[in-house]
Amino acid sequence: TGSEATQFAVVYVEGRKHSVDAPPLRPDVAIVDPDLTRSLPRRVAIASGLDAFCQAIESLWSVNASEASMHDAERAATLSWTNLPQLSSEPTDATLSALCEASHLAGRAINQTRTTAPHALSYTLTSQYGVPHGIAVAVTLASLLEFNAGVTDRDCADPRGPEAVRSRISRILTILGAATVSDACERIVVLLQRLDVPTTLREAGVKSREQLRVIVESVNLQRLSNNPRVATTESLLSILSAGL
Repeated sequence: TGSEATQFAVVYVEGRKHSVDAPPLRPDVAIVDPDLTRSLPRRVAIASGLDAFCQAIESLWSVNASEASMHDAERAATLSWTNLPQLSSEPTDATLSALCEASHLAGRAINQTRTTAPHALSYTLTSQYGVPHGIAVAVTLASLLEFNAGVTDRDCADPRGPEAVRSRISRILTILGAATVSDACERIVVLLQRLDVPTTLREAGVKSREQLRVIVESVNLQRLSNNPRVATTESLLSILSAGL
């Protein structure tokens, strides 16, 4: 999703995901043609659309967020949030065009900021539980939104401080049309329900706290370091165990 706008590539070796990050990987020119998405299976379209949405949201709260990245991320989040529900039925040409633009802009945004905790947690869900990447990211997005909104001086990883983080999260709430963080989380869950994808880790196949611990302990530390609130193994277990 949006890889034509990034300097990233990935490869799985013996079930473990490895990331490559190098400027020469980013193309000089990219053609983004919505017509090429017409034949996508519905499940693939949903996973890709959710990945773009999550990339945009994570880019907004990332410790590396800037005004330039937030411009792309807000547009990407708005387009994907508005058009993703249409994938529950037959998408129109306008929907496909909007989601392609969202995907590209989300790629541009994370090329500047990198992704954060939901992506860091997603890789084992894909490699061990077969959950498509975008869906694996989305299943923890609401929980991590609530977690990051609770940032304090004591656990803030963003050098600009917790108020700067909360300000960016307020921009996320505005995009989602939510008055509160809990309302925003509920809206994300409703979207996942409408798209008929897992809304909890249990629905994704994680049945026990022991399985959850394996996921948390195999987290991608580089992605996690971009999260605006410091997340420990125990804090992640605490917030994610509610979904078991």
